[in-house]
Amino acid sequence: MTPGSYDPNGLWSMLELEGRCQGARVLDIGASDGFFTQKIDDFGGDVTAVDFRSKASHGFGVMEKLLGKEFNYEHSNIFELNERRLGKFEIVLLLGVLYHLPDMMRALHKVRSLCDGTLLLETHSDNEFCKGFSAARYFKAATLAGDFTNFWSPNTQCVLDMLYDAGFDVVRHEAWTDRLLVEALVSKDPNRMHKMEVAYGFIGDKDPGGPVALAVNGAGSDALSAAAPLKPPAVVPASTDPLPIPPFEMRQLVGPTDESAFDNATGDSILEVPDSQFAAVLDFGCGCGRLARQLIQQRVRPLRYLGFDLHPGMIRWCQQNLAPRASGFEFRHHDVENAYFNPGEGKPPLLPMPAEDGAFSLVIALSVFTHTTQAHAEYYLKEVVRVLQPGGMLAASFFLFEKRYFPMMQDFQNALYINIEDPWNAVIFDREWLQTSLRNLGLGVVRAIPPGVRGFQWLLHIRRLSAGGPVIPIPEDHAPFGRMPPPIPVMDPRNVGAA
Repeated sequence: MTPGSYDPNGLWSMLELEGRCQGARVLDIGASDGFFTQKIDDFGGDVTAVDFRSKASHGFGVMEKLLGKEFNYEHSNIFELNERRLGKFEIVLLLGVLYHLPDMMRALHKVRSLCDGTLLLETHSDNEFCKGFSAARYFKAATLAGDFTNFWSPNTQCVLDMLYDAGFDVVRHEAWTDRLLVEALVSKDPNRMHKMEVAYGFIGDKDPGGPVALAVNGAGSDALSAAAPLKPPAVVPASTDPLPIPPFEMRQLVGPTDESAFDNATGDSILEVPDSQFAAVLDFGCGCGRLARQLIQQRVRPLRYLGFDLHPGMIRWCQQNLAPRASGFEFRHHDVENAYFNPGEGKPPLLPMPAEDGAFSLVIALSVFTHTTQAHAEYYLKEVVRVLQPGGMLAASFFLFEKRYFPMMQDFQNALYINIEDPWNAVIFDREWLQTSLRNLGLGVVRAIPPGVRGFQWLLHIRRLSAGGPVIPIPEDHAPFGRMPPPIPVMDPRNVGAA
């Protein structure tokens, strides 16, 4: 390996981890090129690395190839890390990360939920700024070291105070030039986290008799919506009251037929979307309520949910069986032309989404753009921009291919269709076309979850570019080959759920 522009061996020595790694679960947040991940592994730690970039897109993947070894790797934003999925870690490293995050306190609150022992935090720190006070200096644009991903330089007292309110007890800290290293232990005082739990909405007023408000982006969150401001989502216990399951013939039309695919027994947030996005949910192509049913069971339940679909029978079933069971849940028929799912003369091919401008914090389109023509996809992506809040997210699935493998295709041809009689049966879009289309609409991918089988559905988390934060290219598909044909319906779709 080459020495590189920065030698982290000095910081490694300061961490004093060599005698503490053996057998410990360690989380390395912001692993970058993997130096500390490798070191922890060398000393017997069970390490999981986290970075917002895919490991193939930066030095971590190179490090693995050089060592001939793969490490546990979470391609994730820090705020999307899930304790229920990852568990707790005895040691958490947060090295060179904090000052890159717009919301430092929220990040420390998230780290606390994952840590069951020691936190080692290293950050840029302006130790000459506001001496005697707890303060952080904000850097606009790229005014700190020419890097627009740098937001803050907290002084030492600010870091110590934030750790206190996040539920940590500082055991040592060391400042030098413009850097700070802090080691802290999880506090044994159960009341120490209460301030942040209320602020970020995980226990609220501790009243077990009713739902608890979940704060979204703290004060000023009303500005996120151009429409009437919405309350944050409610944190509720996972429901134990059984909800109706859609009939088999409806489940066949939407893909999975196993009843477990419609269930959310754990109450976890769906689609790996951050809890804070669930205040107001628009479910484009809600079908027979697969995701709606899971959201009703979800601990962080939307205060507003609007599902719409072109199949009248499935919407009718949801209106009769799900809407009465969940306050704030609504289902509407999207009466557009489709010979198989919504027959009838005189129906328009396209209609605006039944939603107000800037009203939704999360738009879901699962298995929707996989069944829309190129022209329809372009129209509805514009509609997403219209209805999405400034800080909102689109969680959507796509089939993707590489157009460069098809030299006969025209510039304006960016989709493949598998069924000559029903072009909506399955539609596969060029990966580069999708990225360009999103960029032209002011959108960008912030997370790309690859398919388990090559060529199947990607799940993309998409935000406005104006929201700031890093965007990523959609990686190439390197999943193993396999087959995932959908079930063949036993009934004519036009008769399913007929009144």
